[in-house]
Amino acid sequence: MAAIALRSPQYKYATAGTGANSAKITISIDGTIEYTLVKSATAGANMLWEIAELCRDFINVTYDGSYTAETLAIISTLTSHASTDGSGTALTTSTITDVGYNGYGTFTEGSNPTVPFGSRPTWLISGDPNHTGINDIFYIYVPYNVSGQVPYIIANETMGYQSYGSADLDIVGSPAGVKMNIVRVDCTKYGQGHKITFVNKFGALQDLWFFLKSVNTTTKRQEQFQRNIINGTSYDVFTHTKQVFNTKPGQFFSEMRSLPNSEMFYSAAVE
Repeated sequence: MAAIALRSPQYKYATAGTGANSAKITISIDGTIEYTLVKSATAGANMLWEIAELCRDFINVTYDGSYTAETLAIISTLTSHASTDGSGTALTTSTITDVGYNGYGTFTEGSNPTVPFGSRPTWLISGDPNHTGINDIFYIYVPYNVSGQVPYIIANETMGYQSYGSADLDIVGSPAGVKMNIVRVDCTKYGQGHKITFVNKFGALQDLWFFLKSVNTTTKRQEQFQRNIINGTSYDVFTHTKQVFNTKPGQFFSEMRSLPNSEMFYSAAVE
């Protein structure tokens, strides 16, 4: 069983049996067969299918204030058949069981990426690449007197969320098996901070706090023309020569910076 990242291509393949003329795959998601695909095949050839795009239709990570592990139980059954339409007796059968995560891998992590792209159990957030020991891999930055949750994955590919209290400075002895360091930040200079909850690379909900000032700006779209303001031998000094028309709202931008001396920021644009 693997925890497959469905925002990257996921290929399933098997070898067609002797006398094969067609290949078939059935994809079961959470106990229900959702897809049956058939194509021509020849004996000894690879029966290759990409399933990530199909499976992603059934995963919907949402946030309503609560943290729910959203994954899929996926069973791919690959068969080769003597008939050209994928019917009749199966010559060969290969069954692959996976857990689908709404995550993605990078090119350097190879094909068919699996979450969390390393050993498990562990936290489902990015760690410090320059860590020197087992206890300084993972950090989160949270305001004082704020509680929250952090996603993790355990050995059987199950996702979960570990809670921490408003005064906790670390999480130890959790299902993740690795220490989580909680750095408390005083953000009262600019208010109480802004929390952004997003779906991270691993397909889990992650909280990111921004502590410095926030700046909101707006733009607009408009047209203009140069007009004549002369009336007889004089002109109105309170009237501009440039006439604006067809004004439409543009975009609203919000920028919030996180830690001092950090290049990390959140920028959103809404029509």
